[in-house]
Amino acid sequence: MKKLITCFLILFGLSGCKMDFVGDLYISDLISVARSGEEIYSPMEMSFQVSSCNEDLTSINNKIGSYFKDYKVIGCGTKDDFMSYISAKISVPITNDLKNFNSQNKDLIGFWSKFSEDGKFTDVYLIVNRKKLDNLNDYVE
Repeated sequence: MKKLITCFLILFGLSGCKMDFVGDLYISDLISVARSGEEIYSPMEMSFQVSSCNEDLTSINNKIGSYFKDYKVIGCGTKDDFMSYISAKISVPITNDLKNFNSQNKDLIGFWSKFSEDGKFTDVYLIVNRKKLDNLNDYVE
């Protein structure tokens, strides 16, 4: 129950920021990571809401860039909801070592790929680094 509440609070906290992530996860990569234990990075595109594209966004880009590997701004523009968004390319880790992901404290989000208990399936989870999330929440507040 405690884990369910924590997951809900994390998702609720992220929903206020209006962040979108788009990318492809390949089944062959997920199986390979689960089998070999090596960590790989998958390219993704993210966008997040800002107050205006006309203001100096250097500070926010530097801060957000510290949460994602290979953070590179694509641009800033208005979407269908008439709000301003920064779009950026990032790399997101796929790992089978959850403890290592959390202890390295490098990335805000990642994917945890592991074999199911019976070994017949590959389970994939979205993982969030709690220390990074708390740090980002402090910055946003």
